[in-house]
Amino acid sequence: MVKMVKNNGLIILIAIIALVIIGMFVQKNYAPMSISGTETLSRTSSATTVNPSATFILIYTAMGVVSPWGASVTDTISGGCTIDGKTSLKFVMMSYLPNPLTYTVTAPASGSCTLHGDYQYGSFPIQNLPDLTIQICQQLTSSDLDCNGIISRTELRIGIENWINGQETRNQLGIEINSWASN
Repeated sequence: MVKMVKNNGLIILIAIIALVIIGMFVQKNYAPMSISGTETLSRTSSATTVNPSATFILIYTAMGVVSPWGASVTDTISGGCTIDGKTSLKFVMMSYLPNPLTYTVTAPASGSCTLHGDYQYGSFPIQNLPDLTIQICQQLTSSDLDCNGIISRTELRIGIENWINGQETRNQLGIEINSWASN
């Protein structure tokens, strides 16, 4: 009887060790996704106003994520802007891909472009991205924020700061001063 208890104890010990080893294998190869439903995604642009036929960058950033994670994204662009000749995007962001993810957009000759889209982390509910509008106009300079070809006092102040910070040339600043002084 003592020998049988020892054998049963040994069998139970071997079974526990086997379960621990199997559990470690399963955990290592089948890690659960770390999506909680609180993650967010933002879409921003390198510019809100661009010159006709210029390019700008769309930036998609996943926030509040813990690896591993994944999100599907759709975006539609109206108004003539295109990404590689297309007016819509469908892509997936994953924890092993770059974050943020960027796309180069080409503006049309005039008007404005509006982006409308959404995202979904895993199987959690679809979330809307705020609409984003990009104005297309021929700016006098980068400080002509309202695209009216006239530099206001506020825009001149921005132009001066841009020149001091090396973000525009002295010639651009001169054009802004002439426009401000003549109006």
